[in-house]
Amino acid sequence: TFILIGYVVSLRSTEKARAIGLLLFVWFLFVLIYDLVLLALLVADLSFMTPELINVLIAFNPTDIYRAINLVAVGAEDLQGTLSLIAQSGLGLSVLYGLLIVWIIGLSILALSVFKCKKL
Repeated sequence: TFILIGYVVSLRSTEKARAIGLLLFVWFLFVLIYDLVLLALLVADLSFMTPELINVLIAFNPTDIYRAINLVAVGAEDLQGTLSLIAQSGLGLSVLYGLLIVWIIGLSILALSVFKCKKL
């Protein structure tokens, strides 16, 4: 998924330095910032934050889906944290792999459309 994000960013940017900077920002966004915001929402003990909503929010991040696949594959339902919620939800590996494939297909379509619009 990050390779496809790299394709999209590099096709959209005109300068190499700008593309590298934007890719680093996107990586920090998916790997660090998104998880910190999700953890802050979980710790804030908001009444509307149900485990199902956390699972949906995890599905919006391909990094978290990959982590959840690893947790479900090794059978780590007794762990604590946001990703353990998706491991305890009963979603199987096939659903998680399906979500990752949806990410890959969506990013592939986006990269292809950006490439077609790019003047060579």
